[in-house]
Amino acid sequence: MIHGGGGPKIITGSYTGDGTATRTISLGVHPEMVLVLCAEYSIGDPYSDAYGGMASRDWPAKTYNWRREIAAVTDNGFVVHNKTSSSTSDPYSDVNANTSGLHYNYVVFY
Repeated sequence: MIHGGGGPKIITGSYTGDGTATRTISLGVHPEMVLVLCAEYSIGDPYSDAYGGMASRDWPAKTYNWRREIAAVTDNGFVVHNKTSSSTSDPYSDVNANTSGLHYNYVVFY
């Protein structure tokens, strides 16, 4: 759904995670910012799994330790990631912005 008149425009929408490591959400616009939120979980505290975040054109959403990208703006929409850490020395970098079966909502500003 597209909102806005002469000022900034907003697109709202949702998707169901498919479990792939990287997923592109094509919108036909180059966003300024995107906010992705999981309907079943909160974004989380800095030491938990990341279920969403806010990214801008110049700054992707990343985990607290900056090791994994959660979401990023593209020329035609945005991408989200789904990655699990296999290292016990780095247990706080799981990214769950495309977990199979979970529902996500997004707000795009362009």
